[in-house]
Amino acid sequence: MPIESGEIDIAAMVRALQSDVGTSLALSRVALKALAALSPDSGRLVDEGLEAEINSARSASGQSVETLEILRADLHRASDEADRAFALQRALVRAADALGGSPSDV
Repeated sequence: MPIESGEIDIAAMVRALQSDVGTSLALSRVALKALAALSPDSGRLVDEGLEAEINSARSASGQSVETLEILRADLHRASDEADRAFALQRALVRAADALGGSPSDV
């Protein structure tokens, strides 16, 4: 049924709202991942914050809990990957130090 002049298109408004919420969630995920990667302390604080939000969401809505738990699992994976990258970086620095010389000698 076509929308007549002056009527509100609820379906279009819901689609726009869903798009805005999806964009907001995506930006939040990126910000949290970046924050968690800054340091072990910031990663721990992000994890604690997510745990608090999960506990709060449990009383409100199941879908929010699921979304937060997925985000938390993603952050744990990202943290593990960052730990491996930092370990590799430290190993490379130690190996370079053990070789001696300076980069300009190469």
